[in-house]
Amino acid sequence: MNRETCRRDYADDPRLLQHVFSLLDLAFPGLAAHARALQPIGLSWDEVSTPFLIFDGDRSISHVGVLEIPMIVDGQEMLIGGIHAVCTHPDHRRRGYFRLVMDEALAWCDERYATAMLIAGTPEIYEPFGFRVLRESRFVAPIRRSAGAQDGTRLRQLDLRLPDDLRCLHRLLDQRAPVSQRLGVIRERAVFPFQQAHKPMWYAEDLDAVLCFEIGDATLRLYDVVATRIPTFQQIVDRIDLPLERVEVYFAPDQLDATLSPQLHVLEENSYLMVRGEFPCGHSEIMLPRTARF
Repeated sequence: MNRETCRRDYADDPRLLQHVFSLLDLAFPGLAAHARALQPIGLSWDEVSTPFLIFDGDRSISHVGVLEIPMIVDGQEMLIGGIHAVCTHPDHRRRGYFRLVMDEALAWCDERYATAMLIAGTPEIYEPFGFRVLRESRFVAPIRRSAGAQDGTRLRQLDLRLPDDLRCLHRLLDQRAPVSQRLGVIRERAVFPFQQAHKPMWYAEDLDAVLCFEIGDATLRLYDVVATRIPTFQQIVDRIDLPLERVEVYFAPDQLDATLSPQLHVLEENSYLMVRGEFPCGHSEIMLPRTARF
């Protein structure tokens, strides 16, 4: 096995990003185009991801990326090493390259972070590396509410093509309070736009808050709140001009001043949260928001 394994620096090689994107597109079709489309709103893959690679000649054949994610976990601020974009070229699988590049990425993480985290569809692949699944919950409750938000409090959909809206989002991401003290991100500007830029985001000017939600079948599905001060659940509901009968919150609701019941839940059916190393939160009444899953 005479392949080169190393951490690379995008700044040292202007061709490296294209090598990585070419490989990633084989495993995650459309990912590279999505990443490029987000450059105008300030997301540069090569500025936020540290690549670990195996090359065969001048072609990358295995990749693991590492993100640095500031989080609040059980009330404590932590820097997490986020493992993402793990893939091996189809022609080079089952030859041990994945283990080589993962071992190197994790050794680098162990020198810098007490905890590594990843999102996996097949957890058993990562268990031999010391990762364990964290059980997650969504939080639900029936609500009875007629349509009709008060005048002056309705929501406005953000348009990131508008400079003022983009500045507003960047400001709130930089200054955001954690959506939960059990598990939430802070000062994070990379994963959120990657996950959310092409989904609806609603701005409540009087709350100075960006709300990420969907509504269907009279159910409010709340995925994230980006604000310097997290509004209450009632304040959020009061600004939605639609009839609602049920709420599902996809993060721990400890900051919402509401009584919601936890239900064990796997987001999107194959999105398992896994950690390696220290993790002070030892119960299942958490969920890493969809906007923070890398």
